[in-house]
Amino acid sequence: MNKIRQDFHIRASKETVFRALTDPILIEQWSESRAIMDSKIGTRFSLFNGYIIGQNIEIGLNEKIVQNWRARNWRQDSTVSMHLVKTAGGTKVELKQDGIPDAEYVSIQQGWNKFYLGKLQRYFGEARHL
Repeated sequence: MNKIRQDFHIRASKETVFRALTDPILIEQWSESRAIMDSKIGTRFSLFNGYIIGQNIEIGLNEKIVQNWRARNWRQDSTVSMHLVKTAGGTKVELKQDGIPDAEYVSIQQGWNKFYLGKLQRYFGEARHL
């Protein structure tokens, strides 16, 4: 099992970024795919037309999101945490993911930038990956 640690700077307030990560209508706007999500602990979610599934296990309003998270073809969950840190130009999202299957590591590492947080970053006009 592998780990990912990546930081993304997003040109938006922590409140806006939090909503963009938890409001299904906003997720569908920036991801261009179907989403089931909210900001409640225990919510079972589905992102990217059902490719990513999981459950919210810890929520800190406008501060952090911790989830059991997996691609639908994985045998077990990984743990994803996103901590939101206010910066001069917006918000830094500190991403941590533990428990990634070895065979999926490269595609998941690239996928965070191409399809998820990097795409959210580009949606808000900042194409810089920290």
